[in-house]
Amino acid sequence: MKKLIEKKKLKPYHGILVLILVLCDMMFLPFVLPRFLGFYGTIIVEGMFVVLSVAVVLLARVDLREVFPVRMPKTGKVFGTLLLWVGTFLAAEIVVLCISYFFPEKVFEASQGISAGMESVPFMMAAFIIAVTPAICEEAVFRGVFLNSLMGRWNKWIPILITGIVFGMFHGSVVRFFPTAILGIVMGYIVVETGNIFYSMLFHFVNNLFPVLLTQLLEISSQGIETEAEIMMMEIPLASVGMYMCIGVAAPFLIYIGNYLLHKGEEGHSDKLFPRQKRISLILLSGISAVLFIFGGILCVIGMSYMMQYVQLY
Repeated sequence: MKKLIEKKKLKPYHGILVLILVLCDMMFLPFVLPRFLGFYGTIIVEGMFVVLSVAVVLLARVDLREVFPVRMPKTGKVFGTLLLWVGTFLAAEIVVLCISYFFPEKVFEASQGISAGMESVPFMMAAFIIAVTPAICEEAVFRGVFLNSLMGRWNKWIPILITGIVFGMFHGSVVRFFPTAILGIVMGYIVVETGNIFYSMLFHFVNNLFPVLLTQLLEISSQGIETEAEIMMMEIPLASVGMYMCIGVAAPFLIYIGNYLLHKGEEGHSDKLFPRQKRISLILLSGISAVLFIFGGILCVIGMSYMMQYVQLY
């Protein structure tokens, strides 16, 4: 008689449960933390994400190593992850700039709280709170428990898309939803394809560290930008949106190369960067880049014409 030993797996309700617990943590824990903790309280709030995630997995009697697969990283996959981040960041920033053009006040409000928090703590601590902590704690929730609870029931893209969308929603801002969801989808894809949550943590860390470094280098201060007139001065020129779209033509190819490095050497994947069977994909990527370049060029021309008219009037 043949015995089949089936490993226990998380169910969708386990993923929903951890999301509810995390949401309660985000809503209520900041109110009971001592006021003097300030921005440092974020570490406790985020740290509870890991505690709650591990607790749900243990209660479900599922192997922690299956839900939080951390393995020794490989150099090629690390570079692939970084290229995926650069390409995805460029694509997400196009969305951010388009939103900024139409809703500059909303984008300003969404970034103001983070900037104020960064100024209240030393640089290294700000980097730890904004980059290191979320990269570990948020990944444990979304690419750990939640994604794992949805896998194996549908095509892999359904859990990846659902996880990315929910990840965007949890950031509590309509303005931040779209770029965050895009980043969440790519991080989910990385975990599914590599079976190693380390790479999504690396992706998350670099993505969050970049604005901290940028703020430090440019010495951006939110002080003195309080009036509506000053906020309106932060409006993004249409020509700038167009120029960034032209720069963004590299995004599809960076994502393609990053994905290639992520799979290089694996069975079923070609060792050639541009194999013959990928011809349709390359044509599609070239088409996307061409559309971005053409549309960006049109916006640049229109934006420059508006600027010239403004100069002539004043």
